[in-house]
Amino acid sequence: MRPRARCFLYHAATDSVLLITRFKDGQHYWTVPGGAVLTDETAAETVQRELLAELRLHLTPGQLRPLAETVRHGDPETYFVAELAMDQPLTIHSVELNQERANNWYQPQWVSRDSLVTKLPYLNAIARLATAQLAERIPAGAL
Repeated sequence: MRPRARCFLYHAATDSVLLITRFKDGQHYWTVPGGAVLTDETAAETVQRELLAELRLHLTPGQLRPLAETVRHGDPETYFVAELAMDQPLTIHSVELNQERANNWYQPQWVSRDSLVTKLPYLNAIARLATAQLAERIPAGAL
């Protein structure tokens, strides 16, 4: 059992969410930023560590809002949502950058909030919940 923690990062100005588009072992798929929980680390600490290492994003504990817990492939996963106010392009750093090849790449990409369910069919219920929770955070008249 390998617990994981992930975070849907929301950019209100563009009504978009940061996902990772991934190509590995001949398969293209989308995933939510995050990673494996280390020993003696909370799920929130995992999200903070992974986002800082991979994307150079610093989140405070107060920015992370719990969304859901589930089990995928026998591993527990904890999901959070957080809002970001940033406009600079994001690039991959850390281990993922060092492992990038023509047949293995990992790229952050902002996608519309409404496309989460389509891009994450394997996380249908969580993607729907994230879409709904993020919609509640949009100020009236913003759309």
